[in-house]
Amino acid sequence: MIGKLDLYRLFSVVSRNKSFSKAAQELFMTQSAVSQAISKLEKELEVQLFYRTSKGVVLTNEGKLLNDHVSSALGMINVAEDILLEVKTLKTGTLRIGVGDTISRYFFTTLFGEVPHNLSWN
Repeated sequence: MIGKLDLYRLFSVVSRNKSFSKAAQELFMTQSAVSQAISKLEKELEVQLFYRTSKGVVLTNEGKLLNDHVSSALGMINVAEDILLEVKTLKTGTLRIGVGDTISRYFFTTLFGEVPHNLSWN
């Protein structure tokens, strides 16, 4: 599946650009490599995904169907990566500090002031 994920990402870029050449430029690949990758995906799925024209490529009906789902899936992956970045950079998540009663009552109240109404010392 990992190998196919790369093919699906490439497929998405070709779909967006409507051109193997433009997709190749965006991906820093050769046009030939992009064309070969799309051919490989089409062979694996046993469907034609693009009509090749002199002005670029156009999605087939099967290509449109796949593009809808691939776009959705890649969007979900991007959201998940954004959430992981927020957790990693401590912009979101939960901080749990385990301390005894004495430290929590005296040290933390001195350090942080009164306990906000939505927090409690456990």
